Amino acid sequence: MVHFSNNVKTMQQTCSLKITYCVLDVGDHRLKANCCLFGSGLFVACKYPILAVEFQPFQFRTHYAKFFSYGVLCLKIQINKERIAYVANLHGQAYQGKEPVLYHQLSESLSAINAFRLKTRLPEENVIFDVVCGDFNFDNMSPGDAATQNHPLFNQYIDACSKRPGEDHHWTVGTELRQLRMHEPIVSTADALRHVLIDDVRRRQYVLDADVEEQTTALASIDPSTDKNGKVVCESWGGKRRIDRILLRKDSPAQVVGYGFSSVLAGLTDHIPVTLSLKVATD
Repeated sequence: MVHFSNNVKTMQQTCSLKITYCVLDVGDHRLKANCCLFGSGLFVACKYPILAVEFQPFQFRTHYAKFFSYGVLCLKIQINKERIAYVANLHGQAYQGKEPVLYHQLSESLSAINAFRLKTRLPEENVIFDVVCGDFNFDNMSPGDAATQNHPLFNQYIDACSKRPGEDHHWTVGTELRQLRMHEPIVSTADALRHVLIDDVRRRQYVLDADVEEQTTALASIDPSTDKNGKVVCESWGGKRRIDRILLRKDSPAQVVGYGFSSVLAGLTDHIPVTLSLKVATD
């Protein structure tokens, strides 16, 4: 999960009622790393014991991101005595502009994830699943994100929402809300936001389209494009900028049995939370 720092204590207190283990306030706070300013925005809550944790801040960052500690958080989780799981949570840089920032950050993430597995897995341990999740800050359909859509990370991990690079399944929706409209009454409650998300036209008013040519700060205030009559109409990429993902490693024995987009945090974040359901072997 990616969070706003001012909400982390509330999140921790809420999670602690049902979840025992939390990793929060993640970052590399050094003068040469982030000028001792801002963290990564990463937070993990888990019902199972966490056996190992490692955070790798991204070396390739530009502009404002040099004051943040964006990176990838790797965890080894104990399911039972000999069954473990790996979870990686990353936060990519927004508004990369013309530079291939996110491509480099994915490469750093993949290297860190594989190194963490190699370093922490014991011969007798059985990995029942391995996932990578977080705010990737690019989608699978926008032409400006074509390079990252074809990154080698996707040779090792499966995106259940993607049919192929450049095309998502029809049932998917975007996860990046239009920031200037996220507090409007029509999307201020979970039920209201849910109705907007399933409406292919209304969704475009509140969720960014997957037609991004270049990631600039204009994404924070842009309106949806219209047809020749000035109307917002249904488009295959409309309201489908899906930047938040959960990926499953291809050699994991677990099977994907469900994927969801949740409206539960309506009014609290400019992201739509995503969920992944897995079927794992019981023996």
